[in-house]
Amino acid sequence: MKKVYIISLIGIVAAAAYIVFSINSLSIALKSNGYTYEDVLVLERGINDNGNKFRIVKTSKGDDLALVCIEKNNMGFWTLACTGGITSPVHTLFLLAG
Repeated sequence: MKKVYIISLIGIVAAAAYIVFSINSLSIALKSNGYTYEDVLVLERGINDNGNKFRIVKTSKGDDLALVCIEKNNMGFWTLACTGGITSPVHTLFLLAG
């Protein structure tokens, strides 16, 4: 009986850990690559050719703005697929001023 309780407890803990990581995987993917999660703006959502969900988000890395493409893998976790480059705020002001 003791083995059944231990195995079921391990299963419950593993399921809870999976749920917590899958819910927070977007912030984990951004933070692990050095981007901030506090000022994320989702610009586009969709499904790519492989059938995976993707998001294009505007975020920042330090003081610089960045466009990032994030893709949900088969396990349900968000991963960084591509970056659109980093633009400094001063560069953006020059582009807007013409």
